[in-house]
Amino acid sequence: MDRFLQLFRYAAAVVLAVAVLFNAAAVNSAAVDMPFMDEWEAYAHEPLPEALDLSALKWLVSQHNEHRIVPTRALTYALYLWNGWSVRQNALIGFGLYCGIAVFWLVMAWRLVEARYLGFVVFALVFFFCARHAENLAWAYQTSFHFALLNFLIGTAFLFAPRQRPWQLALGAGLLTLGVYSLAADLVAAIAVCAVFAVFKIVRGETRAGILTILPIAVGFALYFVGLEPGAVAPRAALTSRAFRDFLFNLVSHGFGVEQWSPRIGRTWLAAALFPFVALFLRREARRGDQGAYFLFAICGGVLAMYFAIAYGRSMNGPEQAKAGRYAVVGLLLLPAMLLALARWRPEKPAVVVTLATLILGAAFVSHADNWNYAASYGMMKDLKTRGTDCARAYYFYGGSGNCYWLYPAPLPPYLDTARARGAHFYKELEAQHKELAAP
Repeated sequence: MDRFLQLFRYAAAVVLAVAVLFNAAAVNSAAVDMPFMDEWEAYAHEPLPEALDLSALKWLVSQHNEHRIVPTRALTYALYLWNGWSVRQNALIGFGLYCGIAVFWLVMAWRLVEARYLGFVVFALVFFFCARHAENLAWAYQTSFHFALLNFLIGTAFLFAPRQRPWQLALGAGLLTLGVYSLAADLVAAIAVCAVFAVFKIVRGETRAGILTILPIAVGFALYFVGLEPGAVAPRAALTSRAFRDFLFNLVSHGFGVEQWSPRIGRTWLAAALFPFVALFLRREARRGDQGAYFLFAICGGVLAMYFAIAYGRSMNGPEQAKAGRYAVVGLLLLPAMLLALARWRPEKPAVVVTLATLILGAAFVSHADNWNYAASYGMMKDLKTRGTDCARAYYFYGGSGNCYWLYPAPLPPYLDTARARGAHFYKELEAQHKELAAP
């Protein structure tokens, strides 16, 4: 069996490399230098500061909808100071950050399980690079998701580092806190991680160290709410309502590739997702301070907490929101974690691990079977932005209306005027092209 698993590992690595390359080519093709949806607010409701001063710091931490997106705004502002904010470059950097999620799971798999089981995690990562994640990768502002997930994952890994050194705990606490300032959903995820961490420290008889680690995180959470305005938010569904439950179950199944609206399928996938973690928890040696096991419990708790937050905040917007592409990657984080939990549950019984891992990956493969059309998924975003470029060009140089409603639901001329006044990168590109065409 070891020989078979080794060959499978090599084959999975090749498939993963091909998927990454295809995805990178699709992102590069769709990365048109034109802001899209919320990105336009950098030129209107939440304008980019013109100077690197106190106003820039205030803008970095200011509210965006119900979120604070500090790392995303820091990246946006750095690019603005560099070249007027190239949205195309922003999207390509976002893809690099997204690849960091896959690198994270490869590193953790290498550390947590025997080499014979690595192939299953490698194959699971292939699904991270299917075409269904186009919304998260072709839209520059979605770096808020990438920063939030990376801070959540890496912060959790440091909190449950094997040697539990003070600098590791401090770094983990800092990254978890930064995650909250990346996306609001990370707040409940971090609370779930802290709860698991508290149990972990109590079990190990290190309660004082646990308190000293969690306390600064709590302070960071409290500061997050200073000056936060509720604003105009969508109605919230009651946590006991059927709308909330059905939305939640469909979010979970969406993470595993299911596009069909079906609470029953969602419940099935949730049960399958929880099984490896429950089975691992039932092992006495795992419960008694095994840092690897508690890391996986924290990941599971954090992901489910994020989905609770998303379902609470979006379930009244309509059931189709549960299948929005930007949410799929959250649930997909459970897939490699499930496989690692299986491998740690019965490492002495490879036949059991291989059988269950094959069933899980087989089901995920079937669910993702129709999610590999990069041309269709990324082509739609490219088309919207290309049409937007033509619309902006017409407004600036040919007397067009500037009402490019497919780029932003509000009238766009005030935003276009601010972008021109601020020297936006896309405007400078359009101006250079216009001058070139007008030259004799």
